[in-house]
Formats: sequence, structure tokens, C-alpha cells
Amino acid sequence: MLESAYMGRQFENRPDLEKKGEIVSQIYHNLPEGLSEEDINRLKNIVSEFATGFRILMDKGPYVTVFGSSRINTASSEYRMGMELGEKLAKIGYSVLTGGGPGVMEAVNRGAHEANGHSAGINIFLPEEQ
Repeated sequence: MLESAYMGRQFENRPDLEKKGEIVSQIYHNLPEGLSEEDINRLKNIVSEFATGFRILMDKGPYVTVFGSSRINTASSEYRMGMELGEKLAKIGYSVLTGGGPGVMEAVNRGAHEANGHSAGINIFLPEEQ
């Protein structure tokens, strides 16, 4: 079921797609048997999200990933250090990738952005935190 949703696509004359097809096929062949329809749909969404993420980020690197406390304010020394780090990374050609939250992550993204560098924040839903 899941495999047919992705493997039914045409891969001829596209080496890049042939490789993707091999990767997807390996994933599906290693799945446990007896998955529910809900599990299959969840896996389809996960594979789709990974593909989207790679497509968006693949030509923006190299990246330095930064995660840190969301509980610091803009007046703190940690925030200023985060901005300096983002700026310095941007100036030497690195893109910045963070968890997209406030605090340290915001500071690093802001520093890279203000130095005309590339920065990205990838956020997930955490009900207890947001």
C-alpha cells in the first residue's frame, strides 16, 4: 500500500529520481508487517516532510545547527553572544539552522540575518512549551 503510493512514479531517465526510488524502496521493505492504515498514513506524512525539508535546505548549506534555551531575554549576555555567533558564522559562509524558538535560537538567527547570511528556524509543536 505505502510502497505503491511512492514507487508508482516514473523514474526512467532521471538518475536522481532512481536513487530516491531505491531509498524509498529500502525504507518500505524494512517496515514491520501488519501496519495499520493510520500508521501507513503517518509514514507517508513523515516521508513527505523529510523530502520537503531536504528540498528546501539542500542548497543553502553548509549549516551549523544551534539549539539553546528559550528562556533568555534580549538584554542578556547569552543573547548578545548568540547574535555574535550568528554574525560570525554568516561572515565565514555558514548558514544557521535552529529550532526556531525564542532566546538563544532567535539570537543566532537574528545575528546571521543581520549579517546578510542565511538562517532558518525549524519549529515543532510542543504543547507543554508553546
